[in-house]
Amino acid sequence: MLSFSYRNEKLQSWGIFRVVKSFLRIIFFEKWLGFVSFFGFSGLRISFSFSFCKLIIYTSLVNNFIKMAIEPDILSKLPFWKKLRRQILLKVVHDNFFEYDDCFVPTNIVHSAQKKNIADIREDDRETVLFDHFLINCRRGMNTPFIQCVQAENKIIWFWSDDFFKKQNANLCRWLDDCFRMATTLFELQLITTRLRNDKTRGYMINVFCSFVVRFLRKNVFDPLDELYKMEGKNLLTLQKCCMDLHAKFLKPLYRIANQIEKEDIIGGEFINFLFDQKSLHENRFLTSILDDIISLSIERYYQIIVEWVSSCTLALDVGHEFFIWDLRKQNVVDRSSFDVTGKLDWSDFDNYFILIPQLIPVDFLPVKDQIFKFGKYLYTMRQQNAGLTLLSFHYSLEASVFKNLSLGKFCDKINELFEKCSTNTLEHFKQKYDIINFAKKLPSFFIGLNTNWIYELAELFEKNNFTNIDIEKLTSNKLNGLLTQAFRYAQLDTTMHYKYFELNISPFTKIKSEGITPKKGTFPALELNIAQNNHVLKLAFPAKILEPYRRVFFLLFVINRARYLVHMKFYLRENFNNPWAVQECATIYLFNRLINVYQEYICGIAAKEYNNFVKKLEKVKNLDELVQVQLEYIHIFMENAKLDQEYLPIRQLIEGIANQFCLYACNELTFFELNKSVSPFVGKLKHFLLTNRKVGELKNLLFGSSYSEVGEAAGCYEPLWKLLQYSY
Repeated sequence: MLSFSYRNEKLQSWGIFRVVKSFLRIIFFEKWLGFVSFFGFSGLRISFSFSFCKLIIYTSLVNNFIKMAIEPDILSKLPFWKKLRRQILLKVVHDNFFEYDDCFVPTNIVHSAQKKNIADIREDDRETVLFDHFLINCRRGMNTPFIQCVQAENKIIWFWSDDFFKKQNANLCRWLDDCFRMATTLFELQLITTRLRNDKTRGYMINVFCSFVVRFLRKNVFDPLDELYKMEGKNLLTLQKCCMDLHAKFLKPLYRIANQIEKEDIIGGEFINFLFDQKSLHENRFLTSILDDIISLSIERYYQIIVEWVSSCTLALDVGHEFFIWDLRKQNVVDRSSFDVTGKLDWSDFDNYFILIPQLIPVDFLPVKDQIFKFGKYLYTMRQQNAGLTLLSFHYSLEASVFKNLSLGKFCDKINELFEKCSTNTLEHFKQKYDIINFAKKLPSFFIGLNTNWIYELAELFEKNNFTNIDIEKLTSNKLNGLLTQAFRYAQLDTTMHYKYFELNISPFTKIKSEGITPKKGTFPALELNIAQNNHVLKLAFPAKILEPYRRVFFLLFVINRARYLVHMKFYLRENFNNPWAVQECATIYLFNRLINVYQEYICGIAAKEYNNFVKKLEKVKNLDELVQVQLEYIHIFMENAKLDQEYLPIRQLIEGIANQFCLYACNELTFFELNKSVSPFVGKLKHFLLTNRKVGELKNLLFGSSYSEVGEAAGCYEPLWKLLQYSY
């Protein structure tokens, strides 16, 4: 039982077509023989039996089945995005295209009785006969009595004489072998181009390539062969020389190119890059000329698609998904999640429908790929938000003539020029709708608590509302955001409209990790302060690379302020201080408060130091991309100077750990003795890191003084905590 592995629906339908065609051949052949016998056409000589012919046709039928069965599964070797593309096109592109015939290899059957032996021809005439019959076979696709060509199991085999004659006529054999090699490559090249043209998933550029190859073969291969056929004084040496020349200069390179295109499913911008690489490998001016023409037409096609994209944010011209941006709204076969979801935190509505395929970007377009992609994103956003016509008219006025006759270098310059205008219009829209400049100025106040103590107010509200003693699942968005608004109001951050765009969430990781578990009284899940999810468009102005550092700082300060509030309440209420540890306990609490106050003041001080310069730069920005860049510069300098970036991650983690242990202590989850034991290793590690890292700077002295020594993790186990926290002068 045969096990079929279909390459795609195209292969399946084409294989079935060939099978049906073979059956029809049998039926019509039987009818034709019956017709001949009935009317008794004696003049027609049938030199082969009906049963033998029937056997040949049945053999062809079986070969078609076998070919379908052993066809290599090209799809399984393709990258995932090419597989998805083929799925899309098989759904979207209809079968209303022209079907090209693939009968280039001679198909007429020469029966043994019709075959003639070249040895029977006079020696002086042999070369002329072989010369003519080869060209008939090669040029007209017809088997002759002297030379036959058969395609079997994807191989092309030539027959012209028996082995004995070949041994005795080595020169003839050598000359013809070179001719057959050329003809085989010619047939195979034509078969590949036909398969490519008939495959609806290949796209416009591959069809252009095939059309150029066909035209090139007609002019540079078939015409010279026709001239040879007409010449006088025919000899195989002349034919061999011509065939070898055609094979080496044109056919072999074109076959390799076409074969690689078919096997690797090379399309779009990848195809343009591939042709540039191939062009650099060949010095033949005829071949490089055809490659230049194909590249020019392909790039011109890209220009047309780009104009449509930047003027209307549509890709109707890109039927074959050859452009490096795909519109997934054209079909319902695949969705955005089927592709790489890197950067999902920055996704706007636009990113749910459009995807950038890096492999399809022509090398010369790489410098402006981001600008082209964001061009569509900005236009899409403004149209979705009903921006003013004065801002959109710039896009609507763009035409193909903008890029006409531009070199690639000037094209990139033009894209940059147009994109700057687009980005300026988008910033103007954001100013009108969101007061975006003032919004950016407010971010340090919201996330860092610059010039305000609202984060402490938030921690206090959480404890007063007993939110640390309920299941995580019960911390709904309404409850969290109700407290957030209340904290903003207490700190007078609700005087502008910007506070409405923030929301408070539980970290998704914390939700999964703690599902169905009630937290201890002294612990609390990770909180995230975010721009509200229903305002995806704001991610264009505040991408994740800006908000993520802010969010980390907010959570650190929330942990510190929560510990400060809980410890303050424990100390203020004076509960459980009637014990022998009272003096040490008070000293430890005092020193802990000093530590976290100094650390928070250090962080806010660094933020304030850079803030005025940050505001000045914000007021000078001319477009949306400059707005993002200024914010990135500020957050980078702040995180580096405040020792909050990745290089100093242990400092933040250890101070968070110390604060969390004091929260447990303040909630009576730990005794003072247990607090000493749990916190001392944190302090020991912190001092060790500060002393061994020379880049820490003044933070080392601010936290513990200028003359403390390294205690390490082990020493922290027997040193009293108050002594470890003590400031050394």
